[in-house]
Amino acid sequence: GQYLLNGPNVGVTTSLQGMSQRPPIMFVSTPIDFIYSHPYLIVLVRDYIHIYSYLDDQLKQEIPLKFCRTLLTMQQENIKNIIVTNKDNIYLLVPLSIEEQIEQLLNSYRLQEALTLAESSCSSVKQRSTNRLVLSTKKRIAFIEFSAMNVARALSLFDDIHMDFHEILTQIPNFLPINSSWSNIDENNKNQYVQWLNALCDYMTRKSAEFSRQP
Repeated sequence: GQYLLNGPNVGVTTSLQGMSQRPPIMFVSTPIDFIYSHPYLIVLVRDYIHIYSYLDDQLKQEIPLKFCRTLLTMQQENIKNIIVTNKDNIYLLVPLSIEEQIEQLLNSYRLQEALTLAESSCSSVKQRSTNRLVLSTKKRIAFIEFSAMNVARALSLFDDIHMDFHEILTQIPNFLPINSSWSNIDENNKNQYVQWLNALCDYMTRKSAEFSRQP
């Protein structure tokens, strides 16, 4: 088992043998109480609830709540709800599903954070290559990067998840037939199309070479 030792504004995760295999968490404020709910550490501080991610040890959310006193957990099916009390009220913190969290991260362009969160759902590194959530997250990130013209990163992810190039074609906005003129496209958009098509051509060529080498 792992235990969190709380010092002045620092939390150290350790085993029963006193060994720590991860860097300490530097707390913004001195904790009064805390609860772990994978992959987050919910920390009670004066007048706030702080939520840290155990994936990167960073503060992710700050919830103002005056006169907080206790944190309790309430398990409901597969969801760990957090009960927070102060002198007048009892509050229930209900976590978002991991899919909803990933969606919010992708929408705010926190792509690596979204992928790290998806990968944290796997019990081993080997599972990441087949895990549905990891694959769908990589696919979303690849298309986001492709649209942002980060084609090298996008193609790397397409390769990683063995993306069908037909699906990539559908992501090129207003994709034109091969016999179309460029007359209605301004120079900036034309340059974007050329980059997309060159990247797609490279991807298809590489996939064709891989296919031809198969027995």
